[in-house]
Amino acid sequence: MTAIMPKTEITSDSRFWTIDEVAEHYRTSVATLRYWRYTGYGPKGTKVGRNILYPQTEIERFDQEVSERVAAESRTSRHVPE
Repeated sequence: MTAIMPKTEITSDSRFWTIDEVAEHYRTSVATLRYWRYTGYGPKGTKVGRNILYPQTEIERFDQEVSERVAAESRTSRHVPE
């Protein structure tokens, strides 16, 4: 029998967020987070029993990824007058 390893690194000092906390953080619904998880978008959660928990470090990583994407898009979409 093979052990199933979590997709994210878990350390003893990690703080975990519930799906409700993550939804509130991103000002979206739990259903949207479930959809993101299904499509592979968003912060990576770890299934613990029947619950999905999100390590604090993963929330921070995704926030940084989104910030970088927005900054890159704003640099490339600046309007230049003709």
